[in-house]
Amino acid sequence: MLLSCAASAAPTGLEPEFTTLRSDSVTVSHALTQATELAISPLLSLTALSAWKWFQTAPSQRAQLAFYAQPWCWGPALALLLLILFKETVIARIPGAKKPLDVLQLVENKVSGLIASPLAIGALATALHHAMQNVDARSVSGLFIGTAWAADAGSGFAALPEWLTWTFAIVGSTVVYGSVWLASHTINVLILLSPFAVVDNVLKLLRFGLLVGLALLARLAPMVGAIACGVVVLFALLTAGYSYRWMRFGWSFATGFVRSRIAPTLEGGVFAFAGAGLGLPVRTTGWLRREAGGLVFHYRRAFVMPRRVAVTATLRVERGLLHPVLLDEFGRVAFRLTPRGRGKEVDIANALGGLLVEDMAAVRGLRGLRAWFSAVFADDVQAPLGG
Repeated sequence: MLLSCAASAAPTGLEPEFTTLRSDSVTVSHALTQATELAISPLLSLTALSAWKWFQTAPSQRAQLAFYAQPWCWGPALALLLLILFKETVIARIPGAKKPLDVLQLVENKVSGLIASPLAIGALATALHHAMQNVDARSVSGLFIGTAWAADAGSGFAALPEWLTWTFAIVGSTVVYGSVWLASHTINVLILLSPFAVVDNVLKLLRFGLLVGLALLARLAPMVGAIACGVVVLFALLTAGYSYRWMRFGWSFATGFVRSRIAPTLEGGVFAFAGAGLGLPVRTTGWLRREAGGLVFHYRRAFVMPRRVAVTATLRVERGLLHPVLLDEFGRVAFRLTPRGRGKEVDIANALGGLLVEDMAAVRGLRGLRAWFSAVFADDVQAPLGG
């Protein structure tokens, strides 16, 4: 069903130039669709692709298939998919049993995304490389300083150097796959954080609908499917920084749920995620410390450059449903803490200079859903997605 597994065959023979270009474009479009679908749902897409290749290959040739197309690889993956389906239909009805399994599924998405990356990146990079090898270097030689490979004007055709096409293809394919995977992984994080089954179901249907829609377009109209994938990739690239911070946020929560019984170390400060009031990208990670002049938030810009921001707001600690938060004097979320801080709100308040501690108002139903949505996304509205 997925990936348009019966994609067009490789270009055959020496044909007219327009036929070669069309064959290259179809090959690239299928490779782009495959990479996009593998990034959106690695486990489901890789299992479907592997099983399809196995059953579509003659029995005498199955031993030559790649490892991912062997039953010992996609068989356990299929069993894992069935377990996930069982979790969603049966275990989800048991109070308190679903969230630990959501943590495991968050880890599974990371592992399966890593396993699927060589297939997705390799196929797309190979298709891009072959397509660029059919481009006349003289038509793009003005883009480069050196044009020695462009040959003389009398030459009929001058191919781009392989090191250049392979570099562009590999880097471009990695960026495409990584950005789409990050955007899709945000859905797993939101499912982990959501206490409402309706939100979980809407997010899962959204991702599955996108996956099926891309697969149908790739099968019925490959070029339209490639354009749709291009839109998905563009969106993923524009929100890559935002998605990365969600990934860090989700991973801290996943490990926080597992280590919630371990008292957090407060001597070096409190590990926190910034809200929208500091002028930083939302969910920037860092340490909130009490210093001589007051509270200071320490973080790293571009992973390596240490920075510090003074916190001028008057903060208070609120016991959240899943994790504590620090609110400013206007009731806005200034910092989010991890689940490891649950039950240790008083210790956190003392470590930050004796802040006030209060309970979160308990709300249910539609009011509770609206309150959760506001708590999770309010600072995203106040701050830009990028950065």
